[in-house]
Amino acid sequence: MFRIAIEVRDLISSNVSSALDKASDPAKLLLRLQREIEEALVGLTGDMSKARRYKVRLDSRLEDTRAQIDEWQDKAKSAMNKGREDLARQALIAREDTRLSVGKIEEEIAAIEAGLVDMQEVELQLEAKRDDVRARLADQLAADRLAPVASGNTARESSVDRRLGRIETLEKRTGYALDGSHAATRKAAVERELDDMRRESAVEDELAAMRAKSGS
Repeated sequence: MFRIAIEVRDLISSNVSSALDKASDPAKLLLRLQREIEEALVGLTGDMSKARRYKVRLDSRLEDTRAQIDEWQDKAKSAMNKGREDLARQALIAREDTRLSVGKIEEEIAAIEAGLVDMQEVELQLEAKRDDVRARLADQLAADRLAPVASGNTARESSVDRRLGRIETLEKRTGYALDGSHAATRKAAVERELDDMRRESAVEDELAAMRAKSGS
């Protein structure tokens, strides 16, 4: 989704009027822009379909994982009743790991839902941009038919301009992709360590409660 999002946002933010002022062949530029927008719409629709299908799979996985929490809880109680505190501890650890999995799945589902809302909004913006470009193209083609035939190389697009455009696009995409990646890695490591500490604390507290109950 990130790949198509970068491309789409570049298209939406592009200043058509400014580009036309600099273009040697406005009709050609508009045709190319229209094609890029239409291709982006196709890609965006495909990504939205993939996201919806993935969310269905996540919903099913979430339901199964939640059921496992109760299963591990029952196993821990059964082991403790039989004097197997070691097995009860393992079952409780597995239960806490399962709870963490539930939280992560819920976060992923929420992210997908938010992404779908964002993509639907972007889709509307793209469609508006496409309609604007189509109208401009129709006007430009009509003007070209009325204009005198130009001589020379006015229809030739500068290869230098094309290369500069590609470089600028790559720089935008690279910067978007790398922004914050190191910070995200550090944050993930800290969150994993905190999760381990919470899990160990919860297990020890519950084992103590089980011991107290069995001794009473």
